[in-house]
Amino acid sequence: MDYTEIVNFLKEFNINPTIIMVIFIMCVVTAFFLRFLNSEGPLTGLLFKKKQKPRSHWLQRHADLRHLAKDIQKQQEFRELTGIYIHPHKIEKLIALRDSSNGEFDWPEIKAARSFMDLNTEQPKVRIGVQAKIFDIFIITLFSVGGICFMLLFSILVVIIATEKDVKPSLLAWLPLFFISILFNFILMQSLRRNYRSAKLIKRVLDGR
Repeated sequence: MDYTEIVNFLKEFNINPTIIMVIFIMCVVTAFFLRFLNSEGPLTGLLFKKKQKPRSHWLQRHADLRHLAKDIQKQQEFRELTGIYIHPHKIEKLIALRDSSNGEFDWPEIKAARSFMDLNTEQPKVRIGVQAKIFDIFIITLFSVGGICFMLLFSILVVIIATEKDVKPSLLAWLPLFFISILFNFILMQSLRRNYRSAKLIKRVLDGR
């Protein structure tokens, strides 16, 4: 059935197709106009509005989102101030721990000892396992041996430079190198032991209260 047959069929029932097309276009334009204006009329609600959930459920979701936003903001502000990233519900425990330090430790020590802390109890606790103690002994032994070796070489070099009349420039160049090695050895050892030393400090303060 082509367009002319449809038109002839409508004319048999005294229906003007032009009027139908105009009415249809007006309905479409009106519908989009109402949608554009975001009308709250019954037609717009029937055509475009989705079925809304109960207001109580919406209020609950809104309250949950506000609570989540506050937690995120609190977490970010605490991280900016202390450098510690932690669950918002455990922030108060770390603040209480810091306030009970009597000035013997602060946020840098707490951050360093974070991996040794148990915050799932009512009061924060520091747990230092056997593996951590063994690793600390290994670090002390390793870097102490290295430090002693560098000190011996540095001392021997100083004696050679002091006793020989004709000192080669290459020997003088080794002198600051050994000194820097000794200093770097000490700094690296303290850096690797920082977490363990901070945990021991906090544990000693907590056990002494």
